[in-house]
Amino acid sequence: MLPVWQAEFGLAYAALGALRTLFSGTLAALQVPSSLLAQRLGAPAVLALGTALVGGAYLLAGASSGLALLALALALGGAGASTQHPLGSSMMAHAFAGRRSLKALGAYNFAGDVGKMAVPAVASLLLVAMPWREALALLGGAGFAAAVAIFALAPRLRSARGPGRGGNSA
Repeated sequence: MLPVWQAEFGLAYAALGALRTLFSGTLAALQVPSSLLAQRLGAPAVLALGTALVGGAYLLAGASSGLALLALALALGGAGASTQHPLGSSMMAHAFAGRRSLKALGAYNFAGDVGKMAVPAVASLLLVAMPWREALALLGGAGFAAAVAIFALAPRLRSARGPGRGGNSA
């Protein structure tokens, strides 16, 4: 979307770089806090909320009329995306034991790499068929659908705390 936004809003290369850095910087900075939040609310719930936030960020970016709203959308998207890797990896590691966890994590990381390639490819194809705002609306809707699926289908992980594991056995 960067070239589209450059043309739409008359942005210089430095502004595009700042937008890209805003997304990736927010994503990186909030991974540990998202993991801490997941300890309180549960990984599936936080992962679903993060995915919904990414969907909302796509919608907000599509509705943006200038650099400020676009920057807010990218910051929110980075915040939502910060849940993906740490919580997804943690859920995979908890769902499978021993050597199976290594295979599961490998498959999860591969699927994530495919997703990082597929979403921009789908966005590019959508841009051929429709205006960019509508394309982002479709991607935002897909983000919300994915959030609902994550929340509904992700197994609820049992707490690691319990008798003999630091929990209160009295």
